[in-house]
Amino acid sequence: MLVSKLEFDEDAKTIAVCLEAINNILIHGNKFIEKGQENVFLKVFESCGGTEKVEKLQLHSSDEVHGNALVILETFYDIDLPL
Repeated sequence: MLVSKLEFDEDAKTIAVCLEAINNILIHGNKFIEKGQENVFLKVFESCGGTEKVEKLQLHSSDEVHGNALVILETFYDIDLPL
């Protein structure tokens, strides 16, 4: 699964592409919310430890990885970013 590729020792481009794919999948899951259901893809992502991995990737040295991780967190989670 894509979540397994979200490790610091993976190539930065691989991580960035996986984050983009995950974001697209989670966006697709929002269609369930529009029907009054929960985003099942987000639930599976969370159960695989994806949230924790994405949170850690905010600290990645690659700007692309950092940015992609931040997009997921800002889009699908209620987070307060420091000013």
